[in-house]
Amino acid sequence: MHCSFDSGRAVQQDCNRKLFVNQSKNGIVDKNKKERHVRLARRGRRLARFMKSIYVVVSKTQTKFGKVIRTVAKQNYNHAAISLDKEFTKLYAFARPSHYSVLLARLVQENAFRYTLGKNKYVPVAVFEVPVSDEEYEWIKSTIAKISRDSHYIYNYMSIVTYPLLRGIKQRKAFTCVEFVAYLLQHVGYLKTKGRQKWKPDELYEELAEYMIYEGDIRDFVEVNDAYKAEYFKPMTPKLIAESAGVICLVAFRFLFGEFFL
Repeated sequence: MHCSFDSGRAVQQDCNRKLFVNQSKNGIVDKNKKERHVRLARRGRRLARFMKSIYVVVSKTQTKFGKVIRTVAKQNYNHAAISLDKEFTKLYAFARPSHYSVLLARLVQENAFRYTLGKNKYVPVAVFEVPVSDEEYEWIKSTIAKISRDSHYIYNYMSIVTYPLLRGIKQRKAFTCVEFVAYLLQHVGYLKTKGRQKWKPDELYEELAEYMIYEGDIRDFVEVNDAYKAEYFKPMTPKLIAESAGVICLVAFRFLFGEFFL
């Protein structure tokens, strides 16, 4: 069941400002609290200015690949996605299209079932309501549609493979899930402190903390529909194996010559 949140934009802005001022006069606000109230006031101002929102979802998924990423990168979370609505009906990420097609990962439309894998287990997520202007919202929407139509976009496997040494590399027409979210956010004024390929899931969590509207089990935020089970758990086929082998060759070719041939 979806939880409803009221941003209370103008009221929140005024309350945060007054609370900060009153506590400052009493001399009881330490540095961390001051910084938090400044962030909240800034959030209130931006929410009051921009009437559209996008939703960033950072999660701790149940896949083996997700566990490997958390271990290697020393992260609490491993996956990031972006939604154009609060109900997750327009949720997008760079990920595998089905459970057995790890090497065919690309931009896909996700759903809550992919996060739980149909298991009755706690799946931690953090959801952030990020304010954007009407023009920024339309740019994000059209960019997602454009990338979805372009078959040259693939998952940035080289960034994952070389992470222990290079801490993330950028490749043309390739994204990791976090890199894709960072790419979109950077174009609308967020996450400007470093390149898109350098962001990690836990850093998104920290950078967007002021915009958090939910943290907890994904099943308590949106409904998990088991109707997606058959689609997600499509069996391995010879065609799928051949396509996966082709991606391995493409990734190697891209790493060596991609900037010249795309």
